[in-house]
Amino acid sequence: SPTPPPLTPSVRSLAVYNATLYAGTFPNTMPNTTADDNPMIMKFDGTAWQIVREFLPAEGMGPINSMVAYGGALYVASGRVFQYNGGVTWVDIGKPGNAGQVYALTIFNNQLYAGTSGNPSGSGGRVYRYNGNAIWSDMGELGVISGQDGYGFVSALVVDNNQLCAALN
Repeated sequence: SPTPPPLTPSVRSLAVYNATLYAGTFPNTMPNTTADDNPMIMKFDGTAWQIVREFLPAEGMGPINSMVAYGGALYVASGRVFQYNGGVTWVDIGKPGNAGQVYALTIFNNQLYAGTSGNPSGSGGRVYRYNGNAIWSDMGELGVISGQDGYGFVSALVVDNNQLCAALN
């Protein structure tokens, strides 16, 4: 089994894309370290980890919370969702609604779905469907969890028995 990616204290997400293991990292928040402070996508080449992409603060990305491979592309989620088709090109496909973070991605009925955080104004976690061209449809709010500063977030999405299921944290 591969050793953890270097230069980061936390891997937040994993996905297999084109038969290669990819890892999404949590920005390094450990004090007095020389490791990079930006979230990264890394891949394992069978021997070592290689950095595929480092996201800069201006791109609105925090921890890489979720990744999913679908339709020949790798989708990665954080404050926004990016699409990777190999090579060096990454396409920003937008931010679902006004959520602070996208925590979950999955494929349901051949479409990409995202689970998001609510916001401090009191909305709960929401689920969105990607329609293409950076357009997201709001599929609904899952609710608010008391004691969570007035909002919750969709922490996982999974398809079971042809139904989209969501976990709210």
